[in-house]
Amino acid sequence: MKTILSVDAGGTKTRAVLLDEDNRILKEALTGCGNPALDYGEAEKNITNALEQCMPGEAPEAIVAGVAGAGSGTYGADLEKSLRERFALPVSVISDGPLAIYSALGEKDGLLVISGTGSVIQGKKNGVLERCGGWGHLLGEYGSGANIGYKLLTVLVQCIDLGQSVPELETAVYQTLGVADWRELVAYVYSHPKADIARLAAVADTLAREGEGHAKSVLTAEAHALAGWTAHLHRKLGFTTEEIHTVGGCLANLSYFREKYAEFLKEALPDAVLYMEPVDPVFGAWPYWRQSNH
Repeated sequence: MKTILSVDAGGTKTRAVLLDEDNRILKEALTGCGNPALDYGEAEKNITNALEQCMPGEAPEAIVAGVAGAGSGTYGADLEKSLRERFALPVSVISDGPLAIYSALGEKDGLLVISGTGSVIQGKKNGVLERCGGWGHLLGEYGSGANIGYKLLTVLVQCIDLGQSVPELETAVYQTLGVADWRELVAYVYSHPKADIARLAAVADTLAREGEGHAKSVLTAEAHALAGWTAHLHRKLGFTTEEIHTVGGCLANLSYFREKYAEFLKEALPDAVLYMEPVDPVFGAWPYWRQSNH
């Protein structure tokens, strides 16, 4: 029986699975952060640990790892070399976007929008991949959990500067981050990774559904940006009615944000077909491996 090891590694967690040729999960493991751009040593350790837990008795066909941050610098190449030496197997380390888009679309053309801790819009046409976003939270991560979190914090400190009372927002942020006041908030923000700040995306969504105006504005702006860049890549690739799939915690779990994104995308691309059902990236390993090796 042929098997393949598939890894979905992001800013918050790493998931590895062993799949047979029918995409049945035979083994599964979950570890911590797998984004080498955030912490290469920690990511390498967590990915290796997850793979070791899933390794079968008979050697698998390959390891295919979709890794957030793999496209930055030499992280992807370095990690691929390390895994190849550690496991003595064929290894492909790619960004998380390609793995997920192959899971969603198989051999078809279309788009996949990832919005979790980070975000990227991935397009596939005739086996060629293109993308928008995915530049990290400092350069361009439209509609990511981290972006939402940082924007919410920016609004909060601006309200503090203006002397505006925002008790619901202030209390929710302080409680979520475990800080007592703005001084501790500043220390927290500059000493914690973006994955911790991304936890505030859920706070923003809860506040928005309760009618808090600042949270609604932040989520609306981020949903509008994500929908706009989705439409841009859709048009750039010459698509008309091709499928658009989504994956990631923000679009899966934040109802206010998800509804706004769908609304803005419908306005921009009235003929596109949007699928917001869950996409499990690990199932992209076999189609990616077959297409890239034939």
